[in-house]
Amino acid sequence: MTLQDFLRELRHSWWIVALGVALGGLLGAVLATSQTPTYQSSASLFVTTAGAGASDARAADNSFVQSRVTTYASLGTQSSVLEQAAASLDGVSVEQLRREVTSSAREGQNLIDVSASADSADQAAAEANAVAQALATTVNQLEAPSGSAAGTESEVVLRVTQEATAPAEPVSPNVPRTVLVTLLVGLAAGIGVMVLAAAASGRLRGPRDVASITGIVPTSVPEARGERQREAYRALRSALRHSLGARGSVAIAPVQPGTSGRELAEELAQALGEVGSTSLLIDADFRSDRGRGRRKDTGQANPSRGLAQVLAGEEALDQVVTAGGHPNTWLLPAGTFVESSAQLLSSDNMTRILEHVTRDFDYVLVLAPPMLQRSEAAVLAAQAHATVLRMDARAVRRPDLLFALESLHAVGVTSINLVLEGVSKLDMQPARVRYTAQVTPDALLLPRYGGAPVDADQR
Repeated sequence: MTLQDFLRELRHSWWIVALGVALGGLLGAVLATSQTPTYQSSASLFVTTAGAGASDARAADNSFVQSRVTTYASLGTQSSVLEQAAASLDGVSVEQLRREVTSSAREGQNLIDVSASADSADQAAAEANAVAQALATTVNQLEAPSGSAAGTESEVVLRVTQEATAPAEPVSPNVPRTVLVTLLVGLAAGIGVMVLAAAASGRLRGPRDVASITGIVPTSVPEARGERQREAYRALRSALRHSLGARGSVAIAPVQPGTSGRELAEELAQALGEVGSTSLLIDADFRSDRGRGRRKDTGQANPSRGLAQVLAGEEALDQVVTAGGHPNTWLLPAGTFVESSAQLLSSDNMTRILEHVTRDFDYVLVLAPPMLQRSEAAVLAAQAHATVLRMDARAVRRPDLLFALESLHAVGVTSINLVLEGVSKLDMQPARVRYTAQVTPDALLLPRYGGAPVDADQR
């Protein structure tokens, strides 16, 4: 996926990313508020020698003290110190102090920090002060001169220089940081889900998507009605006139089930009529009205008589062809048909009808059923001079297009035009690949038949 494809997918599926961010923020808020607050408080002790003397003696004493500071700090978590501290606190055990209290020496300084973490601010301050006092007492006792009387000042003295106070705010949870982290996780998860969903769906929303499979730029029809939509049908008209010449037959087959190419056929017939070319629209889509999305046939005198009756030998062709709704256009409706009527589309009679009307009209447009739904669509495509595959950008998927192309390849169709209708404004970016009005199935089917598709960004 290129950066441009990613940005286009983001504009389509931004809500997935937004949902991931929202869920991440909500999770962070829940985690932050559900955790028990932890308060931390610290007391500081200064280590010095008891006596005072000349500067050289003080320097020597200072070196001695710094060499012992780390040792004194380690005593802060020893049982003898913690037992004294626990005795001065109500309801606090030695094991609890061992979990909640730390003692460390500042590098290059004669200071020891005793820190305590607890569920309440007052408890944290009390534990830190108790352990600091116990540590000072223990060191003073250990460093007292050997054999000296009780109360004699020791050679090394620890003094509490800063007592612990109750903190105003807990150190954890850090609500802003927790929410920020979960927001970023939600953002990453949302982007990942969006990319995976796009890859799994195989949606073909725009010309770049189709061109990445086939190497051919389809005629892209915007979903918004207006001049750009009409120009898209005129571009298709130009492509067909270039490939067929002055006359020919064209099978118009939608790809997806439940869709119809009728609007495309009518718009193409109107575009051909604008340049003076006569066209006959043959409705060979023998499906129910619900399945084919049939619109009312303009100018049709007897909608119950049509192609099905001509194929069955019940009506003459010139008796059921009526004028269309636009200049230079005529219509051969489907008529009244049953399920077995579709079998007549592959008969010699259908071939003769196409040969006859191709002589009478410049262009014959045969409206076929969907490629993925009815097998007669491929039969009609094989009988025509060219085939237009109609895709709905709001529903077509990569496997659908490949299946339709394989079906055409199986019946030897040699000229295929791709039309992608309903393209949104976001997806109308042109695909930078070669443009060919007439293509062969072998070129289109590279992804399935051992070749390599043309990259959509490759010229």
